[in-house]
Amino acid sequence: MYYAGYTEFGSSTSFKIGYMVIAYYIMHFMIPFTILLITTYQLIRSLNLANQKKAEITSAGSKPRDEITLSLVTVVIIFVACQITYPVSTTFIIFN
Repeated sequence: MYYAGYTEFGSSTSFKIGYMVIAYYIMHFMIPFTILLITTYQLIRSLNLANQKKAEITSAGSKPRDEITLSLVTVVIIFVACQITYPVSTTFIIFN
């Protein structure tokens, strides 16, 4: 069986850092994270505006909307916790 190995450049540390860590980090973490942050911010802002309008009309509390906001923030935190492991582990593997 034939095995195609890395070229000299593909084996270099600069390639591993540039492609395997930085490019992967940007494509699989930073872009989705930015989109997630923007949409979450817009959802929270919309919920707050709707909550203010509801408060003007009625005197009801805002408990369900606060729970939704907390859920949205929790989704962002879980996304970061799950996605950060690959770049960190890859960086650790490259330098060890």
